[in-house]
Amino acid sequence: MMLRRTKADQVVRVYQTFTHLFQSPEEAAQLSLKEIEKLCRPLGLHYRGSEIYRAIHHLNLHKDAIPDSLEEIPGIGPYSAAMIRSKLFYGREAAIDSNVVRIIARLSGIPFYHELRRNKNLIAAANHLHQTKHASSVNLALIDLAALICKPAPSCSQCPLQTVCKFDLQKQNYFIS
Repeated sequence: MMLRRTKADQVVRVYQTFTHLFQSPEEAAQLSLKEIEKLCRPLGLHYRGSEIYRAIHHLNLHKDAIPDSLEEIPGIGPYSAAMIRSKLFYGREAAIDSNVVRIIARLSGIPFYHELRRNKNLIAAANHLHQTKHASSVNLALIDLAALICKPAPSCSQCPLQTVCKFDLQKQNYFIS
């Protein structure tokens, strides 16, 4: 939740403070909404503090029950749920955000646009990459690849996937080999 639309280097200090102060949802639930919003203020997005507050109280209230769907936890959407399922429950699904869509689109030769993340064929292609007991590692590798190499202005010469990619850096478009 802290990483949503925020760079990791901005989150580190807030995350470390938060996890140092609170070892459990019960401890975090002792804070007021205003106190949590104050802790989250350096992250931007004014609603983030209240989302985290609601999630903490939801987890505290339902601490003895595994939710039927992670998405029922306030602030947890499909991306976060996929990351949690792959890491904690060994789920084999892709955590799909616009960065992962950009990578899959370039690899597949599909022109990129942000709403492509809702495309069933792209979702199927991304999930196909995750049919391994190491799906969590695949999710994290794609995040790193998007952050370090396959950026909007990519460093294709450094990419470990350049031999199978259908993106033409010179033309800034796609080709089918």
